[in-house]
Amino acid sequence: MSWVSSPSRSHGNPAWAAFRRLAARAASRDSALRHADWLLLAVVLALTLLGTLLIWSATQPMLIGQGSSPDEFLLKQVLDIALGLVLMLIVSSLSTRQIRLYAPIVYGLSCLGLLAVLTPLGSCRVCVPVRGRGRGPSPARSGSPRSRSCLWPPSPT
Repeated sequence: MSWVSSPSRSHGNPAWAAFRRLAARAASRDSALRHADWLLLAVVLALTLLGTLLIWSATQPMLIGQGSSPDEFLLKQVLDIALGLVLMLIVSSLSTRQIRLYAPIVYGLSCLGLLAVLTPLGSCRVCVPVRGRGRGPSPARSGSPRSRSCLWPPSPT
């Protein structure tokens, strides 16, 4: 008895039959997998992995110092990558005719999202530490080496 005719690989096993059908469909001439740009996908995934590792290594000591989970930014980045891969698969499965059909709708929704930032929906303050620049007293006069600069919304003066 050879390994091909073993009971686990027999044609009576429904999981094996489903795998064979899926593999045959993926290898067919009109399959999207055969027409995918594998080099581009590999480069994108490699750069994504590198960027994720850089973000994790840069933020881990800061989060440990704050007493937070050291993997907080890593988990957010992995979630963003998963969302991006799902969107990439959806867009790559569309034909050019469908992309032309949906482009004005996506553009309009994107513009509405940008306008929503100006409403109370997007009213969170974005403050980043800036060296030597910011609102309020000058760092040189106050003695503090850093100040916080609020990017949006502008504070009333």
